[in-house]
Amino acid sequence: MTSICVKIYDHNVVQELNYTIEPYQGRNAISGQVIYKIDVNNITSLLTFDLEREGKPAYRILSKKFDACKFLEGFYKQMPLANSLLKRLNKMKNFPKSCPLKAYEPIVLDLFIINWQQLPIYLPNMGYTVTAEFFTNGKKFSEIILKGKTSQS
Repeated sequence: MTSICVKIYDHNVVQELNYTIEPYQGRNAISGQVIYKIDVNNITSLLTFDLEREGKPAYRILSKKFDACKFLEGFYKQMPLANSLLKRLNKMKNFPKSCPLKAYEPIVLDLFIINWQQLPIYLPNMGYTVTAEFFTNGKKFSEIILKGKTSQS
């Protein structure tokens, strides 16, 4: 991971959305928090994963819509990546296990490392962009864009 960008589209839903990348144990980790102004239920997420090689157009290898509340409840256990991610998130202190996501209760990630071996990154020296867009009742309220580069090792 080399950069993270967060965007709030609906300030009536999101009070704070602040994530950064920090070096941790020789790797990059995500730290920060999100705080909602209202109890948020009925959340969907559109996750896209694009690979890029210098001088060539990006190639989308994943575009998947998820029910975020069902994800928190373990509905996607049959998907190895989703199951692995959920297991690691559930180890984090006070991470929500179901919806609604409560107003004014911070959802904190502290030095969260993504294990790229579980993602379909098998081509070396390629850039990637992972975008997660979040919606409630069909209206986008926030977005997280993560960029990085694969390597030989």
